[in-house]
Amino acid sequence: MHFIFDLDETVIDSSHRQGETLDEWIALNTRENILKDTLLPLADQMKAAYHNGDVVTVCTSRVLSAHDFESFRSLGLRFDNLLARTLLDGNENPGSLKLRLLQGMAKRQNISWRQFCRTAIMFDDNADVKETLSRNGLRCFCPINYNSRNKKAA
Repeated sequence: MHFIFDLDETVIDSSHRQGETLDEWIALNTRENILKDTLLPLADQMKAAYHNGDVVTVCTSRVLSAHDFESFRSLGLRFDNLLARTLLDGNENPGSLKLRLLQGMAKRQNISWRQFCRTAIMFDDNADVKETLSRNGLRCFCPINYNSRNKKAA
């Protein structure tokens, strides 16, 4: 099975660094703030899938920095593939960006999009992503209720 995970508000709580505007978001993405990220309950399922030998892909709309990779290591997040926005992608909306990235992955693996969709499941909190990918045949589930139900008591 192929499990695809978004990061923010899916497996990582990065709410402390999400501003109202792009400029605020950029300003809040310091090393110190990135290293304050914590795991959400679905991260346990991501880790279990990886350790069970399933293919685990991260597909995110954020541009990643070296600090993000430092955070992934400290949080114990491991994955087989990483698909992320680059500076060249500009402001492409998240749904079309992730569809394009995942279709490109299928093509690089020399399998049809239909075949890819038969063996893959995605978890993403963004409504545009869920709608776009579902409309194009990929099963896409929202993690919000799962994470809310399974939060550990503080």
